[in-house]
Amino acid sequence: MISDALLETMQRQEEILSTLWSLIVKQREALKKNDPSDLQSIMAGLRQESVRSQAIEAKRERLAEELAKQLDCEPIVSEMAKRLIPEEAEPLKQTAKALIGTVGRLRSEMELLPRLMEEARLLNEMTITEWRRLTEQAMGPGVSGGFDARI
Repeated sequence: MISDALLETMQRQEEILSTLWSLIVKQREALKKNDPSDLQSIMAGLRQESVRSQAIEAKRERLAEELAKQLDCEPIVSEMAKRLIPEEAEPLKQTAKALIGTVGRLRSEMELLPRLMEEARLLNEMTITEWRRLTEQAMGPGVSGGFDARI
């Protein structure tokens, strides 16, 4: 039955998005630690899970459209649930609720990441500016701060 397939697909989508959320949290922590080796493996995992996420989203949309057409309603869980028997409607509504929660957590984490990266960029720029100022102070204007290797 289409409602069972949609339920399974939504459950799988929630699992995949939870994995994505976990990877994004790990990415944020690796950025804080400035650990490039961790970042590379995390980025590979993010790419893989993103592809899986896109595929399962397309499947969920297709199944929702099919079920909505069968039930003669919009492909919205609340609308479809009204037309299903309670034993089918309730798990669908609960899974949709869990999926919406996971999407919210994922969205929050994804909004945080660009801000953290911008802060890191600004901190790096400030550090370089201060390093240049201190070098100039210590060695005098026009000195590059390097070593003169001429003999």
